[in-house]
Amino acid sequence: MELLAEGIDAVKIDDRIAPAPGELVITKKRASAFPGTNLQQFLTANRIDTVIITGVTAAGCVRHTVEDAIAEGFRPIVVREAVGDRVAGTGAWNLFDIDSKFGDVEPLENVIAYLNNLPKFSETTTP
Repeated sequence: MELLAEGIDAVKIDDRIAPAPGELVITKKRASAFPGTNLQQFLTANRIDTVIITGVTAAGCVRHTVEDAIAEGFRPIVVREAVGDRVAGTGAWNLFDIDSKFGDVEPLENVIAYLNNLPKFSETTTP
């Protein structure tokens, strides 16, 4: 983690999932997305109760974020096809364990259907 610094290629956001203009980007400081960031406060202030998690290391960043999400009172959903690990067996075992104990591991198709069925933001707010 000491070698990762803002602006280097290793930490660039993939253009395929680049944030839209004005979209919040949080710079993670630890394995989990929660410690050292304002993620919990942002989610709570915006009355968000579910966190959809993707990532490169199922045994590290993904798992720690899931554990912290559930500890903070959020419902974590991990997108099975959007999680990787250096060792295939380790990734599969962690996804199994996460699904058994801490959150829901769901196929991409289910997560997209879930998102598409949420009420539009304007439908859930009052003027």
